[in-house]
Amino acid sequence: GVHLFRSGVETGHYAASRRLRTPHERPVAGYVGVIDERLDLELIGRLAAELADWTIRVVGPVAKIDPADLPQAPNLEYPGLVSYDELPAVMAGFDVALMPFALNEATRSISPTKTLEYLAAGLPVVSTRVPDVVGDYDDVVHLADDGEGFAAACRTVVGDDCDTRDRRVRPLQARQEWDHIAERMAALMETARQAASGAASTQETA
Repeated sequence: GVHLFRSGVETGHYAASRRLRTPHERPVAGYVGVIDERLDLELIGRLAAELADWTIRVVGPVAKIDPADLPQAPNLEYPGLVSYDELPAVMAGFDVALMPFALNEATRSISPTKTLEYLAAGLPVVSTRVPDVVGDYDDVVHLADDGEGFAAACRTVVGDDCDTRDRRVRPLQARQEWDHIAERMAALMETARQAASGAASTQETA
């Protein structure tokens, strides 16, 4: 049989973001990940215009698209690639986490790992209606459709209670911890091994 394991998260790694958080002058809405054809660049540009009093920070390498196509604005930043070890500190500089994915063939089947990473970092999340996000996280992620919707959501969720969000997220995190996923995989392989051994024994005695 085929067993589906969705994206996992190393909760402890991203939770370090919480203690690294320090006050900053302007609210920051941020994205971490590859900047490619899966992102809605028009939405990002519109969000920067709508949240002129915020900083929009899009962190990651540019791939498969022309850097010249990236929207530009005084409050829009592209710091570039950061390492896995640096991610908690990067997310500590965010007030709201963004998943501004375009709804196209490239995103129809994605299950963004960053959903649980952002939530582990203690951040409210605003996302477009990627099917897996709607299906798995609609009670902990704020869904919006365009730049105006993202801006309104950012202004709303920045004041959300983190403890309430953590309580909702905890069961999801427990299920999607990499260690838990590895244990489930190992158990399935052991069951399959035992079944194969049993079948072989039955054939030998037949």
